Parts: sequence; C-alpha cells; structure tokens
Amino acid sequence: MMMMVFIAVEMTQNHIAFLVGRQILDGCLIANEIINTVKHEDQRLLLFKVDFEKAFDSVNWDFLRDIMTQMGFGVKWRKWIGSCLSSTSISVLINGSPSKEFHMERGLRQGDPLSPLLFLLIAEALQVTITEACNKGVFKGVSLREGGDNIYFLQYADDALFFGKWSCLNAKNLIHVLKWFEDASSLKVNLARS
Repeated sequence: MMMMVFIAVEMTQNHIAFLVGRQILDGCLIANEIINTVKHEDQRLLLFKVDFEKAFDSVNWDFLRDIMTQMGFGVKWRKWIGSCLSSTSISVLINGSPSKEFHMERGLRQGDPLSPLLFLLIAEALQVTITEACNKGVFKGVSLREGGDNIYFLQYADDALFFGKWSCLNAKNLIHVLKWFEDASSLKVNLARS
C-alpha cells in the first residue's frame, strides 16, 4: 500500500493505468479533446500509437533499479523489490505440461500485484525521456491554446499515444527518441501494432 501511495504522488498526469482516481476513459476523453481542438483549428496533427512488444516480459531489471534510485527509493526498498523479482522460480507450459523451473533474469511476472506498479516506473522514465526531447526541441508536441503547455503523450499500461505537430522530421525524431529509450530500457516498439 505504501508503494502505491509513493508512486501515485510521483506519477505525472499522463499515466492513466493502475492509479487511484484514474480510469481508462480519462485517456479516451483527453485524446478526443485534443483531436477535436486541433481539427477545429484546422491544424495538422501527428498521432502515433505505440505498443511495446512483450512489454512486461522485457523489462530490464538494471534499468528499473536505476529508475528507483533516481526517484528516491531507499536502499531497503530497492533490495526488497529486487528480492521479489529475482527470488522466485517459474515454469512454462509446453504442450500442457510444466517445464523444469528456472529463475527469471528480466521482466515482470504477469499476475503479480507488484508488476503494474513497477511498470509505471518504466512508463515514468518514458515520460521523462519525451519531456527532455520536447524541452530540447527534438520533438514538438501540440498546444491547445496560445501560450499553453504542450501535450505530447498519454499512456495506459504498455500502450502509449503521442501527439505532435505534423512534420516528417517530427515523426522521425519521435522514432529516434523511442529507439534510444528501447536501447536503455529493453522495451521494443512493436511496429506491427503501432
């Protein structure tokens, strides 16, 4: 419970999943408002929906540890979480029969109540990466009013929706930023579903 409170305080408004007081429809409503506003103003919009390939299975534990350190998780918390991740053994069903047990070396177990919260930390790292790209002018989001904040990103679990000013360069830059994030985190963009 304490971890849920800490994560809820630390998360930006761009994350919709797994947080108290946020619902899946929040993201749909925000996206709809952005699209309607841009359409009403006769602007062109870059809209890029990203699905990460086997997102929970590919989480790099070292990357997760680094994120927890940067977010201020204490040594004790990081050790507890590390123990939860590395101390269990798993098996897979092959033709209906369980395989020999083995230890995981990466990824988050689906069905584990801790996994969605840990994945939110990875999602927050993506938020920070995109924010830095916007601040440096590498990626340009959209503004719904003159002088307003740029909106560039919504995320629900392992699905992300990016909003940007329409240009081929902006699209290429977004793909470069996502590739950089993939290299750091091991989360690969599933281009077939994006």
